[in-house]
Amino acid sequence: MRTEMRPHAARSRDGVVRPELQQVVEGLDFVPKRLPRSGTFPARTLLRRDGAVILTGWPVEEDSAVNAAAALLGTRLRELEQVREKTTNHAKALELHRDGVSAVVDIQGRRVHLRVTSRVPSPDVHPPPRVCRLIEWTRGGRMIVRTPDYAQPAPRETRWEEHERQINDYADLLATLTAQVRHETTLAAGEVLILDNYRCLHGVRAHEGTRTTHVLRCKSDEAW
Repeated sequence: MRTEMRPHAARSRDGVVRPELQQVVEGLDFVPKRLPRSGTFPARTLLRRDGAVILTGWPVEEDSAVNAAAALLGTRLRELEQVREKTTNHAKALELHRDGVSAVVDIQGRRVHLRVTSRVPSPDVHPPPRVCRLIEWTRGGRMIVRTPDYAQPAPRETRWEEHERQINDYADLLATLTAQVRHETTLAAGEVLILDNYRCLHGVRAHEGTRTTHVLRCKSDEAW
C-alpha cells in the first residue's frame, strides 16, 4: 500500500455552518440548573445528568473554586491545578471551544456516543506538533476524542484523505452548533459554574467594563 507524506502549514479549522447538520445539533444548548452551595448531593445528580451545574452562595475568593470541586467530587477527586485569576476589560467574545462536547455519531454502521476533549492554545503561543491518537479511552472507560483547532492527519497516514475529511466534518459540526446556540448564562458574584469538559462546550460573550473570575481545572477518577 502506498504511503505518502502530506506536509502542509498548520491552519485553524474554523468550520462552516451546514444546513444538513442543524437538525443534528438542535436543542443541545441549555442553561445549567442553580442550587445553593448546601445542595451537594442534588448537585452531584445534576452534574452527572446534565454535565453542568451552578452552585450559589460562595464567598468571592479563590478557595471557593477548590471547595466547590471537593464538595461535588468528594473521594472521586484526583487532581487539582492551580486556581487562575482571570481579569478581562472590554473583552471580545470567546467562542464555544473544544474543551468538550457530547454527540452521537455513526461509525461504520454503529451509533457511538462521543465525549470530546482538547485545549485551546493561546493565540500568541504556537504549541509544538504532537502525534497522538485522536480517539482513546480513560481507565474509567470514558471515550475521549481530541479535536484541537489545528488537528491534521498524521503525515504518513495511508488513509490521509479520509482522515482529513472527517476532521473537517467535525469542525463543521461544531461551527453549526455554535450558530444554533440560543441560551446564555450570566454568573453573579458568589456563583460557581462546574462543568464536565468531556461533555460541554462553553464560551464567553463579549462584555464591557472589567470582569474578574477564578478558573480551576480538576480531574476526577473518571479522567484516568
